[in-house]
Amino acid sequence: MKKITLLFCSVILITMQTNAQIKTNAGTFSKPTKGAILSEITFAPNIGGAGMFSLPSVTRNAEILGVKGRYFYDNNNAYRFAGNISIKSTGVKDEKAAVTVGLSAGLEKHLKGAERLSTYWGYDANIGFKSNQEEQFSGFGDPAYITKNTFGIGANVFTGFDYYIMPNIYMGVEVAYGLAITNTKYDNIDGVTAIELAPGVSSFLRLGWKL
Repeated sequence: MKKITLLFCSVILITMQTNAQIKTNAGTFSKPTKGAILSEITFAPNIGGAGMFSLPSVTRNAEILGVKGRYFYDNNNAYRFAGNISIKSTGVKDEKAAVTVGLSAGLEKHLKGAERLSTYWGYDANIGFKSNQEEQFSGFGDPAYITKNTFGIGANVFTGFDYYIMPNIYMGVEVAYGLAITNTKYDNIDGVTAIELAPGVSSFLRLGWKL
């Protein structure tokens, strides 16, 4: 009986491994499993709506997108982290450099999908700060600059998919429904707080790879 049970378990294990790996002329495609680490970048602007995993939901544009990482703590679930620190100087006299800081963390649950396709859903939270200057024209002489500080927090529920175009390399998209709370303040002017709850669709593609 023990031998039969052992044989039965071995057949199931081999079947699972076969389904997880797809051999083609390009190589062997395999979806992430426990212990896998994935890294990812985006390369097009966000068209608005919920903050998605852009970091954070403060300005909703590609300027604050960061690098995302995933860690699969079991075969179907992963932690996701993203972050960005950027400093941009225009070189214009008297204009300070723009500074952006963003952090995001969340969980993903990956579903069965199909062969090269890995579908998932999850949720995340983000926080960020951006400081930059804007021109204020007085009508005479050189323009003056006023400092704009924006602080925001957000939370999203999302769903998306990864499609493996090459072994260990995938592309994907994501949609989300999220809440964003931002506070914007110009120098000594009282801050203005905005709250938004809305769906979002990203116009950018995600390019990722399995380490």
